[in-house]
Amino acid sequence: MESLIARIAWREKQRVNVVVVDVDLEPRLAKKLAVSAVPALVLLVRRRAVERLEGPASGAEIERMLSRHLSVSPSLDGYDVEISPPRPRVPDPGRRDA
Repeated sequence: MESLIARIAWREKQRVNVVVVDVDLEPRLAKKLAVSAVPALVLLVRRRAVERLEGPASGAEIERMLSRHLSVSPSLDGYDVEISPPRPRVPDPGRRDA
């Protein structure tokens, strides 16, 4: 499934953001997204899971899942195919750490 995702990521790079996450290193994220089997592909739209595939999936299954969502809008701003890691915390420039 990894090579399929890589091909789709390259082909759709203007429309989707693909992030691979090791669920062993990010167990809280896996729990938050209710990942119960790996590999898992979770489609997030504006940070909300809208569809998922768990376990081995064919290219056709992945394409069908994406086509249901990518054909909705030509701009596709905010569409991601990912299980994304938490964003790094930005330090507060006004805060002083002792």
